[in-house]
Amino acid sequence: MNTSIFYWPYCLRSRATMNALTDRREVHGALIKAGQGYGCINPWPELGDESLTQELRRLKEGLPGKLGRRALQCASLDGEARRHQVSLYAGLEMPVCHGHLSGDNWDEVAEFSVVKVKVDGSSMLKLRDVLGQASQRFQRVRLDFNGTGNARLLISWWKSLRSQDQEAVDYIEDPCPFDIHDWALMEQEGLPLALDRSQKNGKFGYDVAVLKPSTEDIDLILGRERSDRRVVVTSYMDHALGQMYAAYECARLRQFDPRADMFHGLATHTLFEEDPFFEQLSLSGGRLSAVEGTGLGFDDLLEGLPWKEL
Repeated sequence: MNTSIFYWPYCLRSRATMNALTDRREVHGALIKAGQGYGCINPWPELGDESLTQELRRLKEGLPGKLGRRALQCASLDGEARRHQVSLYAGLEMPVCHGHLSGDNWDEVAEFSVVKVKVDGSSMLKLRDVLGQASQRFQRVRLDFNGTGNARLLISWWKSLRSQDQEAVDYIEDPCPFDIHDWALMEQEGLPLALDRSQKNGKFGYDVAVLKPSTEDIDLILGRERSDRRVVVTSYMDHALGQMYAAYECARLRQFDPRADMFHGLATHTLFEEDPFFEQLSLSGGRLSAVEGTGLGFDDLLEGLPWKEL
């Protein structure tokens, strides 16, 4: 690559277990600086990503990996806005987010109308009670199994729910590993299904497509999605910069694509302990606020980091 790339490694510390696939509480990634713009690489090896070391080596060699390509795209957009001294959020309506219900943090998610619950498919005994309580407090509940469930057991569980609890479930994301026959069977039995498109390439058997700008070109994905399929944009449980890049892409999408949902997964900073970047993020009635500054914001913080050249 002609432009020198610099990086700054970071470590985020979660407040609780992040998902059913891991119990680690530290998330390691790196911000990159290319030209005047910035991007974020935040691998999740549990989801099949290459390691941070591999991603950075690929960048240095001029052959960026999946996350490196998205970080460079982010840096290009961000850098262009910074050169013109404008905010990427200018003229955009910031998205409304769903909250993240974890353990007993009911008070922390009280401002949200919709909540998401991470579920371990091998331990669903408490889910009925959680769903019952959540359905009384929130408009809708989203369940994310991270592929840990079993299709036939999930169908039996679904049929055992009260009708009001079924109606409260907005969708069930990645209930089990994607298999067209299993998913078609669940859909036939009335389960509202969502597919995380960053990990799978399904065409049928789901109602909602979950997109992550930090891992994929959402415009390319949208070109292959059905016209009647809802689209939800989420961050990659990453650094505040990556979170706000996802928020920008979501706000941009909502301007032109009627498939974009009203509620998105962009309040993931609430899952982590505070740091100087997360402290600049705020919510109002569940709506994520724009960060002040040029590009994606965080101007002073980014300029003050001890960058290292790749």
